[in-house]
Amino acid sequence: GIQDVVMPEIYVALPNQFRRFVSEGAFVHPTWLAGLSSYFLRDGEVTEGKLYVNPQATGLVRNIAHELTHLATPGLPTWLNEGVAEYVGSRVELALEPESHMNRKLDARTNVRLAIDQGELLNIEGLENFPWKDAQTFAALDLAYSQTWQLVEYIARTSFRDGLLALLA
Repeated sequence: GIQDVVMPEIYVALPNQFRRFVSEGAFVHPTWLAGLSSYFLRDGEVTEGKLYVNPQATGLVRNIAHELTHLATPGLPTWLNEGVAEYVGSRVELALEPESHMNRKLDARTNVRLAIDQGELLNIEGLENFPWKDAQTFAALDLAYSQTWQLVEYIARTSFRDGLLALLA
């Protein structure tokens, strides 16, 4: 269900340049992002794929994998696309930077558990309508990424063999 990725143009930009790219993408808080991707979908195929990354941001390896995943999974609902991108990015991070991965995984699980305890976990409608480009707070954006990632982790771990791939297809 995941398309082959046509190699995109990759821009590694200094923070000021990166903020400009992010602002042009209509993100309200460009300093919150470490990377972004853009593409056009023509006849069901991704064209003109571009990745923009800030090399000074933490998690560069994970962020590149995350952004490449967006190009491989077009057409998914945004919440699922972000969850899958976090899932794939985490797998790359686990292989190349295991300590960083473990810290990030613990942080994400803590975010989700706290949201459950405080009654702030996003339901499916909240995920579908989440304002990814203009979240009001970094904490809300962080929770949305954490929640979608952990939801995809759950699907991958509890579904039948290749269940996540079947869902994506």
